[in-house]
Amino acid sequence: MNVATLRDRVWNFLKDNGTHWPEADVVNYLNDAEVDIARRTLILRDRVSPISAANAVYTLPPTTIELFTVTYLGKVLPRVTEEEVSNFGGSGSGSDWTGTTTQVDAQVASHVYGPWGKLRFAVYLKKSGALVSDYLCEVARRPSAAMAVGGSPEIPEAYHEALIYYAVSSAYLKDFDLRNPDKAKAFMELYMGHLAVSA
Repeated sequence: MNVATLRDRVWNFLKDNGTHWPEADVVNYLNDAEVDIARRTLILRDRVSPISAANAVYTLPPTTIELFTVTYLGKVLPRVTEEEVSNFGGSGSGSDWTGTTTQVDAQVASHVYGPWGKLRFAVYLKKSGALVSDYLCEVARRPSAAMAVGGSPEIPEAYHEALIYYAVSSAYLKDFDLRNPDKAKAFMELYMGHLAVSA
């Protein structure tokens, strides 16, 4: 379904035509729904290279929700904790893993995915000549852009009905005389049930 169809379906449940719930509000509810579905299901996935590197801190795309794997030239790098990183050492490298500005050898590297979408590497052996594009990250992400009338959701069609339920639930929580928490709860239950079936 495209956004216009989704909007009309929401209005149909609300028995409205935009008088009480303007189009802009409904589209905002649908956008909130798509973000929520992406976070709950991790359904939107990409394989991307980090955007940039500075002092061994690699920035992932701002839409990233979760990082699954990191590979360097096809080799999966193990995942470690920051506490483990602080205990790293070895010949040819120091423990100041955040300070290195060179790339790392896949044979001797691990990664930590911290808050704010930062990807950092613990380095045993430095490798010169590697490129940021040599690294590939499998990530789950939020929608790349907000929906607008005339557009379509990024999430698969199997979740489009859930978008409608979420939007109707949000509409019934709007702070005005048609506010109805009971109906909002009922549609949220439909939303959660649909996600469970579609998963």
